[in-house]
Order: sequence, then C-alpha cells, then structure tokens
Amino acid sequence: MKFIGFSLALGLTLLSGVSEVSAQEAPVVPAPGAEVGLRGVAPTAVEDATARAALAAEPAGALDEAACVRVALAAHPSLREVEAEIKVWTARLAEVQSFYYPKVQALTYVAPTFAVKGSALQADVQRDYSRWGPYVHLEALLANPLYSFGRVEAGRDAARARRAVELARLRLVKGQVARAVRGLYLQRAFALSLVSPLQKGREQVEAAVAQAEALRDEGTGKVTEVDVQRLRYGLAEISRFALQAEVGAELATLALRQAMGLPPDTRVDFAAERLDRPEEAAPALAEALHAAAKDRPEWSQLTLGRKAALSWESAERLANAPILFVGGTFSVDWSPVRDDTPNPYHFDQFNRVFGGVGVGFKWDFDPARASARGDAAAALVDQVDALAVFARTGIPLQVRVAHRQLEQALAGIDLAEEGAKAAKKWMTFAHNAFELGTGDARDLLEGLVAWLQARRVLYEAIRDAHLARADLWAAVGHDTAAEAAVGADP
Repeated sequence: MKFIGFSLALGLTLLSGVSEVSAQEAPVVPAPGAEVGLRGVAPTAVEDATARAALAAEPAGALDEAACVRVALAAHPSLREVEAEIKVWTARLAEVQSFYYPKVQALTYVAPTFAVKGSALQADVQRDYSRWGPYVHLEALLANPLYSFGRVEAGRDAARARRAVELARLRLVKGQVARAVRGLYLQRAFALSLVSPLQKGREQVEAAVAQAEALRDEGTGKVTEVDVQRLRYGLAEISRFALQAEVGAELATLALRQAMGLPPDTRVDFAAERLDRPEEAAPALAEALHAAAKDRPEWSQLTLGRKAALSWESAERLANAPILFVGGTFSVDWSPVRDDTPNPYHFDQFNRVFGGVGVGFKWDFDPARASARGDAAAALVDQVDALAVFARTGIPLQVRVAHRQLEQALAGIDLAEEGAKAAKKWMTFAHNAFELGTGDARDLLEGLVAWLQARRVLYEAIRDAHLARADLWAAVGHDTAAEAAVGADP
C-alpha cells in the first residue's frame, strides 16, 4: 500500500558579508515509499567504477538480497544527489561561519598626469603640460566583524540544522533504494520459481500428447481427435507461459543489475533461484510502533527542520541590528612629476602615505523588509508544525498497515500450501487415470492447470510476504543492509 509521505521545504538566511543577506529555499524532500528512479538513467563512469568496487568487496559466491542492496547503495545516483546537497549546505555553513573572519579590500591603479612645480601653499605654482608622468594609487581596507547581536549565530544554527535535515534525508533515500532493489530481487526469484513447474508441466503434457496420439491411432475409441487437440492446445499454452516466465526472469535480472549500478553485461551470480518461505514470524505490533517512533528519519527531518526555520526567523528579525567591527585602512599615492608637500595639514593627493585603525558600527536599516522576511520564516515554522501533526498520525497508520499486510501474507502462505498439496494430488490422480485409460484428457488438463495455478499462488504468497516484510522495514525506518552500506554518511 502506498502511503502519502512527507515533504519539507526549509529556507534559511545566510550572511555573506557585513550586510548582505540572502534567503535560500531547500528542495522538496522525497516522500517515504516514493519510487526511486532506477531505470532510464545510465550510471556514469564514476558510478560504474564504484559499483564494481563494491561488487568486488563482497565475499566470493552468489549475491544474496542484502549483498545486492549494499552494492546498489555504493553508487546509486539518488544517493549521490543527496550527498551533493549535503556538501552544498556544508559549504553554506562554512560561509556563515566565515562572517567573523578578517576581510580585506584593495584597490590600485596607475594613471598619467602632467607635471606640477610647487604646492597649494605657494603662490607661484607652475603647470607643465609638456611633461607627463605616472600617478600610482594603492589603498587597502581591513575589516573584522566582532559582534552581530545574534544575527550570524542564528544563521549558523539554521545552516547547521538544514545540513542535518539532508543527512536524515540520506537515510530516507537509502531505505527507498533498498526497498526498490529488494523488490527487483524478489521479482527475479518469483519468475525463476515458476520456470521449473512450467517445464515439468510441459513435459507431462508432451508425454500425454504422445500417448493420446498412439491411442487414437489404435482406433479403440478411448481417445478421440478432440482429446488430442485439447492436449495440444494445453501444451501450447503451457509453453507460452514458460516462455513468459523465462523472459520475465531475464528482464528482472537486467533491471536488478541496472539498479545496482552495474552494466547489463556484468557477470553476476545471484543466490536466489526460487523463493523460499520466510522463516521469521511478524514482529509484535507494539515493537514495530516503538521502532518507528524512534528510527523513522522523518522525525529527525521535522525536528531539525523546525529548528532551522526558527533560526532563520530569528536571523531575519535581527536584520536591522548593527554590526560591531574593528577596521584598518592604508593608502599610498605617488607621482614623480608632482612636488611633495611636507606640511601634514595639507592634503596632498599625489604624494602621501596614510593609515589608521578604528572600531565602529555598521547598519543596514530596512524594517519593512526584515519584517516581511521574518513573517515568511514564521510561516515556514507553521508549515513544519502542520507536517508534524500529519506525521504523528500517518506514520503509525503506515506501520499498522504494513504489519497487517505481513500477517496476512504469512497466513496466505499456509493456505496456499494446502491448496498446492490438494492440486498436486488432483494432478497425480488425473495423470494416472489417463495413462490407465480410465480418465480423459479434460481431467488431465484441469488437474495440471490447477496444480500450476496453485504453485503460482504459493510463490505469489511467498513473494508478497517478503515484500510486506520489506515494507514494514521501511515503515519503521530500519533496514539492516542499508544501515551497513559501504561508507559513512557525509
């Protein structure tokens, strides 16, 4: 059962300079249980090499379900996208933290100027337009912010919480990839499980056709041409179903390789050649609900997302606060065609050296803008709170549904096994009766069809039980293979 998931859109303020403030809006978080793109995007060379390295790191032998998940998590593009987003917010956090680092601005240029003899303190100043020379100017400004009255600290907390939201989303996407790979692995095993019964049924019908043709040729009347053609029709149908199962297993194998990040021609041996009944019973519902309340990554996303939104609001409300800074300036001007003025009270633009340090405040006072952006951040807090209310009811419901489906699937296996046993006896009795000449072709085909149908229902029940268990793992936020994947969270 697909359950509606949760999305978080978190914005926050980054102070990228003494007064520059820019709000960044985060991408929507994929909903839990949403289908992760496994087809349609070919792995890059880096992902191909990473998947091959993960494959080589697995123990020798065929890959089981958990091993396939580990290989997929080593190079899946969905994880690379989230990890890239984590790097983005790591860089933005570093940008905020760099606010208190010293900042230097420098300007220099060279320009032509005509010669001047004398200074402004002399009456006989001579301008010589026939002689020109260079004028060199250099100035530098050093500013080191000391205190922002909480504004930078709020931006830092927002960026740090937003990065943590992406780390929680990485866990969420890992679970989605693991669930998708498990589904493909089970689909492949399901198709292979049907191949053997269909081949066996085809062999029995082929033998029955040969026997029926022999009895028809004897002319005893026990087998008519209608019986022979009925058997031939059954043989064609069984052959068609067998072909579908074989092609289905082949396509599922190709899809599984692609989901693992491997090229289609990669030689991989998979452990499961048929579906086996799950050995473990369904966990207690109370235990599953407790695990979901503790382990679902959405809880971390909501908690940290609210913290990020509150910090963003605080940073926006403090946008009108001043910045306390200490600064220094130094400038040099020189020209060989201008006379230097030795009087310190005279401003000599062309020949001077000046410097100094000081402490001051800088304001960017825009109350209307700060209020509007603060209200936008407050609205985002309300949005996260609404999602939290939805999660408090939605996540337990998702766990209950997944748990009930697992119980139903496990009980369905018992019923399917009883039906398979009865259908096998039916087929055996019908086959023996046909060989002895006491049964007709209709009974033989009906018994064989019933047995094949019962086998299909049994393997469907086993597959559904495995899928239901994987859905329950996703519902409680726990997947052993995903948590043990290669590499730690960035």
